[in-house]
Amino acid sequence: MNFIIGITVVVLSYLAGGIMGAHYSVRGSGVDIRQEGSGNVGATNALRVSGRKAFVLAVIVDIAKVIATFSIVSSLTDWFMLLIRSSFFLLIAHLFPF
Repeated sequence: MNFIIGITVVVLSYLAGGIMGAHYSVRGSGVDIRQEGSGNVGATNALRVSGRKAFVLAVIVDIAKVIATFSIVSSLTDWFMLLIRSSFFLLIAHLFPF
C-alpha cells in the first residue's frame, strides 16, 4: 500500500508542477507567452507581456498548486518523507514541464 501511495504522490506532484500559471493567465488575452517577451513561460514574462493582473494570477496559480498538492499528500499519509518527495517533483516539473 505504501508503494502505491508513493507512486501516486510522485505522479500527482509532477502533474501539478507542470501546470504553468503564467501560460494560463496570459492565454485569456490571446497572446502566446512563449512567442512574446523573453519567451519564458514565467510570471515575470507574464508581467512584461500582459501586465500586473496576469502576473498576480500567475503567482496565485503557482502558489495554489503547491498548497493543493501538499494538502492532498498530507491527507494521504503522515509520512514526512513523502512531503519532501512531493516538493522535489513539484520543483522538477515546474522547471522542466511536460
